[in-house]
Amino acid sequence: MPTGLFPEWMQSILLLIFIGLAIALALQQTKELKRLQMPSKKRVYSIVKCGDKETQREFREGDYIGKKVECGEQEGLITKIYAIYPKTGKNEKPMKT
Repeated sequence: MPTGLFPEWMQSILLLIFIGLAIALALQQTKELKRLQMPSKKRVYSIVKCGDKETQREFREGDYIGKKVECGEQEGLITKIYAIYPKTGKNEKPMKT
């Protein structure tokens, strides 16, 4: 005579399903944490206009458009700041920032 809501054999199956779901969720969360801890692969550059020439340089903390910077013997202005992202496969989405 069954004493619970479900027969004993069904309780075993439900327990196995619950354990499987718990393991799957734990693995998914571990994968997501690893993805978030990966360093960013984007590279940020500043375009500096010196006279009639434009040169590209690595972005430095504190750069902004219109900032006066030294380039060689003269003084130049930062005219653009942009980021370069790595190429992705056909089905992959670009990284979000």
